[in-house]
Amino acid sequence: MRILLLLLVILVIVVFMVALIAPERSKRLERWLAERFRRGERKGDRSAGRAGDVINKSLEKSRRATEKSAEAGRATHEAAADAARSAREKISPG
Repeated sequence: MRILLLLLVILVIVVFMVALIAPERSKRLERWLAERFRRGERKGDRSAGRAGDVINKSLEKSRRATEKSAEAGRATHEAAADAARSAREKISPG
């Protein structure tokens, strides 16, 4: 279980960094990951009992965490781009 948590943390960091550097590619990566997580969620729905519920819920939370990470990376990218634009305008108005 610790390994899966570590993998999720690494995945969230990677998605954030991709969104920060290349927002368009991060959208593609986010869709690909969401598809994989949703596939696992569906398998969790088919599993019986509490095990299926735990699988489904953990994959859903993992998917949401990666989505929020990508959104935060893209927002940071936009904020940095806006700050760079305003700094350029202050240096050389025109």
